[in-house]
Amino acid sequence: MSTTKPTVAFMQKIVDAFYELAGNGVGGNLHIVTDDLNVGAEQVEWCREQAQQGGDRDGVFLAKLLLQFTEAEREEICS
Repeated sequence: MSTTKPTVAFMQKIVDAFYELAGNGVGGNLHIVTDDLNVGAEQVEWCREQAQQGGDRDGVFLAKLLLQFTEAEREEICS
């Protein structure tokens, strides 16, 4: 069974749901990606590390998903 990355539309819903989690009203550990649109791989990876250090499993998961996409796709997802 092969795995494929989710669609951009699905990821937009995941980002919306992430905002609904307690403490994530402004993007939580991923705010520089989701709010400020710093969507480069380096920024997403930095946010993943911050989420991991803070015990934010959902933030780690979202960052890992976002890293599967191109920078242009990440911008579309987070816009």
